[in-house]
Amino acid sequence: MFFTWQGHCDVILLQTPRVSDGETYLELHARTTKVRTWSTIEAIAIKAGKDIIEIESHEGKLIFNGNEVEPAQINAFKVVKSIIKSFPHLGRVLLYEFLFDKEKRLEVTVNTRTQMVYVSLSGTYPHTVGILGSSHSPGLFARDGTNMFTKDINMYVENWQVRGDDTQLLHQRRVPQHPSKCMYDMKKIKHASRTRHLKEIHRTTMEEAKSACAIHPPGPLTNFCVEDVMNTGDIDSANDLFYG
Repeated sequence: MFFTWQGHCDVILLQTPRVSDGETYLELHARTTKVRTWSTIEAIAIKAGKDIIEIESHEGKLIFNGNEVEPAQINAFKVVKSIIKSFPHLGRVLLYEFLFDKEKRLEVTVNTRTQMVYVSLSGTYPHTVGILGSSHSPGLFARDGTNMFTKDINMYVENWQVRGDDTQLLHQRRVPQHPSKCMYDMKKIKHASRTRHLKEIHRTTMEEAKSACAIHPPGPLTNFCVEDVMNTGDIDSANDLFYG
């Protein structure tokens, strides 16, 4: 199940509320940032057992329990860091691979040039809740278990906005926070987003976007690819395996 949503707030991507003995409790929060007509994940926070990891998009630093570390310094679970691509003087693409319980894999890709974070999960997970839902019960389920598949997608995502009584994984608070909705006044934030004029610098036509995304099989994800490339002006993003 895939959907596209544009907003600006902290949201719960995934929780494993019930875990068996020997399994690691996992929780993922994402901080989305709205940039004109599109949004990105600016940072992600992961709670694995009692440990909290944060990865932000500006420099791709790994923060483990409040301290910047390298993967080799983490002994609680396996973490591998690799550099996928470098853009001279512009940034690079980093990949963090987390392995929990020998079968649960979380991949976090950080593009410091476009200041975007991509998240991919694989493996066998127990019952999960959050925006990503559960593979055992496909649908868009709210906190109270109501299937919101036929509801407005904004209502669904706002239902999973991080609230005051949720665990706060991202240490730096940012507005809007609950009970504000996952949106904000573009006029108030316009100055702060001036450094992210990627689209204005790299204008991309529909033809160029379709050509770049043609490396993927036709389907809904390819349409997302074209839309994303046009909105961001980042032709390199078409190479992301997400669209394949």
